[in-house]
Amino acid sequence: MNLETAKSTIINLINENRLKEAEEFLIEQEQLFFSLPEKYTFRGVIEYSKGNVELALIYFLRGVQLYENDFFLNYNLAYVSEQLSELEISRKYYAKSISLNIDEETKKELKNKLHNFKQEFITKSESPSKIFVFLRKNNYDYLYYTLNTILSYYGFQLHFVQNAQLLNFEAFKQLSDNSPFIISEFINDSIVKLSEYLATKKKSLLILVSSENVSEIANELNKLVSDFVLLLISQSYTEAISTFQLKYDLIIVPSIILPEEFMLNTKKDEKKIAVFYDPESVSSVLNAIEIIYLLSDLDKEFKFYLSGYPRNSVLSITMGAALNNLINSVKLFIRDISFSEINSWLDDKGLVISTKNLQKGYEHIYATLSKGIKPLIMIYKTEKYPEYLKKFAFTKNNELIKILTEEKVSQIEYRKIVQEQLVVDTKYISELRSKIKSLL
Repeated sequence: MNLETAKSTIINLINENRLKEAEEFLIEQEQLFFSLPEKYTFRGVIEYSKGNVELALIYFLRGVQLYENDFFLNYNLAYVSEQLSELEISRKYYAKSISLNIDEETKKELKNKLHNFKQEFITKSESPSKIFVFLRKNNYDYLYYTLNTILSYYGFQLHFVQNAQLLNFEAFKQLSDNSPFIISEFINDSIVKLSEYLATKKKSLLILVSSENVSEIANELNKLVSDFVLLLISQSYTEAISTFQLKYDLIIVPSIILPEEFMLNTKKDEKKIAVFYDPESVSSVLNAIEIIYLLSDLDKEFKFYLSGYPRNSVLSITMGAALNNLINSVKLFIRDISFSEINSWLDDKGLVISTKNLQKGYEHIYATLSKGIKPLIMIYKTEKYPEYLKKFAFTKNNELIKILTEEKVSQIEYRKIVQEQLVVDTKYISELRSKIKSLL
């Protein structure tokens, strides 16, 4: 099918309100739209037609960030912004739409619309304000996707400071003087002191917390004295902190993964396997080694990517000796691989085996599923896992062989799993957007 036929088909399905069919067709034909702005336009229009205005905003905004001179993305972003009463931003993108190559009749209609807009807008600087994000490590990938997108909508720009836990208060203070508010993913004595300083400047400190460490820092959170907002990674983590007495607002940052972002071109003649394991666990390391040998016997063309390397000297020697014969087909990552990195080398023949904690491995599973790849998940009998992952889970090697020989699940089914599991209640986007807007 050629591109123009595919576009016409999607447009007709949307016009006929056959939105589910439009979504499935877009997945089927996504390679046609791989590097085109239409993939964001169509996804945004579909979400808007479903009533998910806030999610449509995210798609249109992300599209404009990547294809700034596309008329349809700019126009749709302006229209959705108008529906959300963001008139200043709407006016900006309507004006940008007029400057693009469009017919005179459309240009005239947009000029009339702009003329009717109220002129009561706040004048802002064209250069984005810097928002500093203090990180313990360089994990600023998809976790900050939604937050970064919404901040850019209001003219902010994130600047990530890695290994920020090594900085002292004076360094934090200097950075905060040049930023309207600060975001941090950790709390230490310097951050507590910073919160006191920010309170005197009537600035906010936003703490970004994931479910895996919220219990550890719950007491630390209440040491902060400034009026700050607690930002969580996902709405699924709200239960993790419901038992703690927090004296601050709770605003959720939805972990919206847009599959269109991660459909990357890769070599079709290369097979790849990623083995995720706990580098500090003897049994996990041995399992990873055993799986590599097993799959190498099945197919000599596989290339392996290991996330994390044992710090324990005995484990390092054990792994080094075991993998010595496979050194040309094994790549070691000294640290945990990020969500964006995993997408740079997975392809449609790739497989993923996870021997890490399943909860922490969800992003890697979603990454592979979003590319239509079968994830092979090594788990332990004591672990619980969602129903939708059962078809990919194994506890013994004979179960792994069975999964490998089973009929391949269609790419559309994989992508459906991703979209169904990452359904976002758009109220969370609205709440986050409103809170950020209040910080202007």
